[in-house]
Amino acid sequence: MMRILWTLLMVCGFYGASASGRLALPEEVTDTVKGQAIVEKAKEFLGVPYRYGQMNPKSGFDCFGFTTYVYKSLNISLTHSSRSQFTEGLKIEDRHDLQQGDQVFFTGSRSRHTVGHVGIVTEVDEDTGTFKFIHAARNG
Repeated sequence: MMRILWTLLMVCGFYGASASGRLALPEEVTDTVKGQAIVEKAKEFLGVPYRYGQMNPKSGFDCFGFTTYVYKSLNISLTHSSRSQFTEGLKIEDRHDLQQGDQVFFTGSRSRHTVGHVGIVTEVDEDTGTFKFIHAARNG
């Protein structure tokens, strides 16, 4: 059974982050959509330009627009901001438990206490807890 999950990461640069939690959607949703399907759908949009406030592959994506669009295309509804997406689901504590298709959240550049960015986990090293993710980056 795959779960769709979220994590708040305190950023020391996006890749040197430490996790403080992850959230999961209800089982009735995650029983039908697997993490690999989420990653495959997300990869379809590689190269779409960053556009603040946008959530359409024709005009571009910002981070929450990207995650909202990917999940919506798989019939999973998310709210329309990274901060509100972070409040959905069930919290899980350890980043070693990340799975493909999970959402990961990062603190903002202006504040280390609020969510400022979100991405989708593509790969996880279960031994070290390191992971790769796909997201709508400001530099494309």
